[in-house]
Amino acid sequence: MDPAFEAIGESLDAPFYRTFWRVVVPLGLPAVISIATYLFLNSLVTLSAIAFLFVPGKEMASVMVMFLDDAAETAQAMAMALLILVTGLMSRGFFSLLTRSIERRTQAWTQR
Repeated sequence: MDPAFEAIGESLDAPFYRTFWRVVVPLGLPAVISIATYLFLNSLVTLSAIAFLFVPGKEMASVMVMFLDDAAETAQAMAMALLILVTGLMSRGFFSLLTRSIERRTQAWTQR
């Protein structure tokens, strides 16, 4: 963030926590949500790598897809893979709506 925000806050005799909550957090929150989106969707991709770290008794969805496919239960494997895909799409949509809502509230000054 620009150090001028703190300098302006000091010149207006505003405490640092007010400057932080009213200026820095609204400007940085969309970036934090974008990072959370990336990490969550990246973790869904990592589920494929978990198949190689399989531990008996702890069945992951991606491992179940492989087991169902090996057992010739192709329709069930396809349904499970589709659930993983839909989870990723729904989370992306949720994060997108959340970002749009926060930007609309915190960055209305950019629309003027």
